[in-house]
Amino acid sequence: MVDHLTTARLTAALRDEATALGFNRVGVIPAGPARRLEERARDFLMRYGDARNIMGQYRGDIGTVINEIIKIETSANALVTELNGLVADNRPDLQAAIQQVPTLMSRVDGLADDLESIAAGLQRTLETTEDTINTNRPAIEDTILDLRDTVGNLKSFSKNLAEQPESVLWGKSTKERKGQKE
Repeated sequence: MVDHLTTARLTAALRDEATALGFNRVGVIPAGPARRLEERARDFLMRYGDARNIMGQYRGDIGTVINEIIKIETSANALVTELNGLVADNRPDLQAAIQQVPTLMSRVDGLADDLESIAAGLQRTLETTEDTINTNRPAIEDTILDLRDTVGNLKSFSKNLAEQPESVLWGKSTKERKGQKE
């Protein structure tokens, strides 16, 4: 079968080449085209021979690969069968879920519209806040400085209370009232 196939392919290749060279009937082929036909025929036989050698060299590996492909096909068929059973068992639930998809999509579209309007409102709020801050920046900076001073005074007051708790009732410490430094 292989030899017949080789001969058939070679014959077809030669016929195609002869037709391409303008020879549609049997006859004498000029030297140039004949050389090209001969080169093509040799090239074809060399390639075919190389393919046969490669097939022979790797016949065991090819058999292993084919066996693995058959195993994969068997596993895939089992998986498809299992999926078909799973789908059949859950068909009513799947159909109900599919029927609810348009309703869910319309809700999602509505939520997307709401989110867009909320985002636009937030953008306007941010812009307004930025404008307000920029307009009142000097007053805000003064307030921050005053808060720093206030925090400093509170720290000092807290420290004085910790060191001299009686100063809440009497003001200055006893030593300070008598003119002595602590």
